[in-house]
Amino acid sequence: MDFDEFITKIRNAEPPEVINKDGKQLVVTHDYHMIKDNLKNMDNPQLYRYQLARNAGFEHNMALEYALKGYKFIRKLFD
Repeated sequence: MDFDEFITKIRNAEPPEVINKDGKQLVVTHDYHMIKDNLKNMDNPQLYRYQLARNAGFEHNMALEYALKGYKFIRKLFD
């Protein structure tokens, strides 16, 4: 897989479920058991990216790297 294919999968993925609670939008994750140790380091946009990557079919480690470091890190993996 190349970088463009990765981006296409992310763009075509089903968006994560988001709920409103106390005036805030919160991302619902179904992989809590896999990311519970990383949650203290993740903000809501990172959690959104993680769940988006999982919805795109990527494994936990790739989704976590994408969530925490974004496109710049992922692009280096494909170069």
